[in-house]
Amino acid sequence: MRYLTKNHKEHKEAFPIPGKDEPAGKKPGKLYVLVSLFAGLSAVSLLMPTWSASSTNANPAISVPDQLGAWKLIATPPLTYSFLGSVRYSSTLYRDYSKNNEAVSLFIGTDDRLRRQRSFLSGKNAYQEGVGLQMEQYTVDLGSGIGQAVAVVTDNGTQRLLSYHWYEGVESVAKEVLYSWLALDQSPFRREQPGRVTRVSTFVDLTPEGHTLADNRLRAFLRELKKHETTTTPLN
Repeated sequence: MRYLTKNHKEHKEAFPIPGKDEPAGKKPGKLYVLVSLFAGLSAVSLLMPTWSASSTNANPAISVPDQLGAWKLIATPPLTYSFLGSVRYSSTLYRDYSKNNEAVSLFIGTDDRLRRQRSFLSGKNAYQEGVGLQMEQYTVDLGSGIGQAVAVVTDNGTQRLLSYHWYEGVESVAKEVLYSWLALDQSPFRREQPGRVTRVSTFVDLTPEGHTLADNRLRAFLRELKKHETTTTPLN
């Protein structure tokens, strides 16, 4: 049997029972803080303007004519969505154009920003199906109306492709993460204009001047595309 000693009182003071000596008003005080916080948040939500997705054009049409200057629309294979995987667009346009037996492929994808957990921002936008081996990737200046774009050269063993792609209406990575995390594009603070990615691609001849000729071809096509955009309603 364990006997209590004369120091029993001192042991009780050294190891007090948790919560026994806590002031009576301390716990209710914490509760009042939480209640006040939730009441404040409720008041703020009531004061904020309401937002309805129904007032937004969720699927803006992409319109490009069948002929852009001397470039004419030709038969285009369907877009392979299996290659894109989880990349999602609100609307897409995928076409091949030809001039003097030279072909250019045009892809445009838009994002209405209504799907918080899905995005059209992806490295896959730089490639067409059947990527093959990436030989080069660099930044190129496409001039007025476009600016900086990402250039990618790929080779699948039988053909070589040069592609330029760029985004419009897209902020920095940090800002895009913030918009997604706070769901700002699903609130009154949403960006009304959709985001857009554009890619143009063409074959590269396996000759010393092949890369230069492909670059000139893409730039000539983009000049006609920009003429169309400046004389008609801009692509949304």
